[in-house]
Amino acid sequence: MSPIRKHYHLLIIALSFVLTSCNPINSSKINEDLRIREETLTFAYAHKSSTSPFWTSLMSGAKDAASELNITLLKKGPVIENDATGQMDVIDTFISMEVDALMVAPCDSQLLNDPIKKVISNNIPVITVDTDVTNAQVLSHIGTNNYEASKTVARWIVE
Repeated sequence: MSPIRKHYHLLIIALSFVLTSCNPINSSKINEDLRIREETLTFAYAHKSSTSPFWTSLMSGAKDAASELNITLLKKGPVIENDATGQMDVIDTFISMEVDALMVAPCDSQLLNDPIKKVISNNIPVITVDTDVTNAQVLSHIGTNNYEASKTVARWIVE
């Protein structure tokens, strides 16, 4: 399994912990519980760009994991990666659809605070991916600590 696919498997399982109140210690039990539940969950992913090869390739693993777990996965993002206004519109659409959970890769860590707070106030759990937001209390963040990563690279260069 590629690192990208593994990343999204973990993301979907993390969301399922909250939505199914399962014990996160036994992941095979969680997967079985997800497969036999009667209702279908709908997760939404507001990505940074619908045209970027990076973001579109990440969706492949997410779709596979959602399919394996019988989860409907909706995805939408602005055409241009730094279009925070477009992403806010996408988030509003997902709120109106009353999705069960939202994954979002914010285009802007500050401008997306209020829209994400609105999602949370609608009792929709939020996980940020890649870029975190600065003021909203999201369920979880999955991303790279660029500060630590740069320290590691600097040590490697010196060695």
